[in-house]
Amino acid sequence: MLELIIAAVYAQALNVFESLVWTGGLWRLKPPFPRAEEKVRNEGYHLALALAYVLPFTVLTWPNVLKALAPSILVWLLNDVTWHFWSVYPQYWISWIKFYFNPRDTGVVWYARFLVCMVGVTPRRMLIITLTRIAVLVVLAVAGLA
Repeated sequence: MLELIIAAVYAQALNVFESLVWTGGLWRLKPPFPRAEEKVRNEGYHLALALAYVLPFTVLTWPNVLKALAPSILVWLLNDVTWHFWSVYPQYWISWIKFYFNPRDTGVVWYARFLVCMVGVTPRRMLIITLTRIAVLVVLAVAGLA
C-alpha cells in the first residue's frame, strides 16, 4: 500500500516536471488544444519516462520485483490522466478530458518516442490504453500484487 501512495505522489511530481518541459509552465494550455507536429525527433523521451516509472519501484520492492508492477502502472496511468491538472488552464479541464479521451478521434495528438520506434497517440488509443491499465490494476489488486 505504501508503494501505491508513493506512486501517486511521484506521478504528480512527474506531471509538474512534464508541464514545465512541454508547456513552459503550469496551467498554460487552452483550447484549441495542440495536435502533433508532423516532424518529431525520436530522441527516446518516452523510453526514459518508462524507466522513470519502473526503476524506483523495482528498487523499492527488491527482491520481489513483481510488486513493482502495480505502482509502476499506477504512475503511468496517473501521469496520463492527471497531467492536465498541471498543464491545462483549470477552466478548460473538462474540455481537455473530452478532447484527450475522445473515442471517435483518431487524429494523432502526440508521438510516443522510444528511440527504436515512434507510436502515434490518438485520443481513441489513449482511452483504450487507459481503460486497459485500470483493468490490469484491478486484476493485480485481486491477485494481491497491488
